Amino acid sequence: MATLMGRNAKIVTSSGTIAEMSEWTIDIDNELVEEAVFGNDGWNRVHGSSLKAYGGTMTGLLDITDTNGQTYLYDAMVDGTGLTDVWFYVDAANYYKPDTASNADACLYIGNYSVTAATTDVIRLELTFRGNGPLILTS
Repeated sequence: MATLMGRNAKIVTSSGTIAEMSEWTIDIDNELVEEAVFGNDGWNRVHGSSLKAYGGTMTGLLDITDTNGQTYLYDAMVDGTGLTDVWFYVDAANYYKPDTASNADACLYIGNYSVTAATTDVIRLELTFRGNGPLILTS
């Protein structure tokens, strides 16, 4: 197995790479349900998979000139638009994306667009998102 380096990661939309981003996180949740039944010997606790969901964060430096990236995400948040064209690359060829092939409603929504300015630092940007439908790792 090859080791993947974070410096090769990026966030891309259909218009190109989102500028000045330095970190992204995707959290994938799988709700487990217990399928316990009467009469087991106490060690037969069985779990099954139920609802799945994903969400995460994107962080970096604010770039108000990045109209195809950061501004695009801001506008989608304000308009309440679900995005199908945001891809989270782990290397040059492999990336996570909403799985629109298996679910036409698959997309992600920007939930928070947070800008932080401090006198001792550069202006930073953090976005949070939640997915609708499945997420796929593709190449």
